[in-house]
Amino acid sequence: MSADDQGPGGKHGGKPVDDLALQVAKVESLIASARRLLAEGKMVDLSSLQGHVGELCTQIAATPDDNGRMGQTLLEIIAALDSLAKDLVEQNRKLGTAAIGASPMEATAAYKKPGGDS
Repeated sequence: MSADDQGPGGKHGGKPVDDLALQVAKVESLIASARRLLAEGKMVDLSSLQGHVGELCTQIAATPDDNGRMGQTLLEIIAALDSLAKDLVEQNRKLGTAAIGASPMEATAAYKKPGGDS
């Protein structure tokens, strides 16, 4: 669903539709930016993606679907997330992290402050 589908100010005149379109745009932008950074060989911080996707799901559950368009939008987001996941696996393969053998706990421990718990 794009802002163009809603017309000026949202054809439904309601804030939930505008908020939903904004949240969709945020999620799509985060995914596209992450994929672009990965393609450039850069590390990506995806910490905010989960929160935005969660908010999107909450908003979708509270908003009536307009002629099935949201279903198509969700399929596109899922496909983009799948592509991002593949990009992340490829980046990990290139970096050789699987060969290092470090567990997530070992990686977390490496970033603890000396003499501290975090």
